Amino acid sequence: MAGAGYSGTPLIRKLGLRAGMTVRLLDPPADYDDLLGRPLTGLGVRVLGATDAGPADFTHLFATGVAALRAALAEARDGMSDDGMVWVSWPKRASGVPSEVGRAEAMREGKAAGLVDV
Repeated sequence: MAGAGYSGTPLIRKLGLRAGMTVRLLDPPADYDDLLGRPLTGLGVRVLGATDAGPADFTHLFATGVAALRAALAEARDGMSDDGMVWVSWPKRASGVPSEVGRAEAMREGKAAGLVDV
């Protein structure tokens, strides 16, 4: 069951993950597969390792500091396929995890990195 304030739509669908995609994760939480509701390996996607080169169709980055966000956005942009997408995630305020990053910072830094919000 979805928690209060959530639509119940699976996170995999919200993110736009599909079989055949090449995926890059930047600093994901240890429980990433649990958050998705199933392992990425079961989706039919290719997950790039930290040292793997090649363009990613989907990059999901996680940041709590603005400097780390800038660096991850540059890495995501430079490693993106022509029609790739980048998702930025940060801790919810209610989590108690200290963070300089929120929606405003993600949008500002994404635009500064040359990415567009769609």
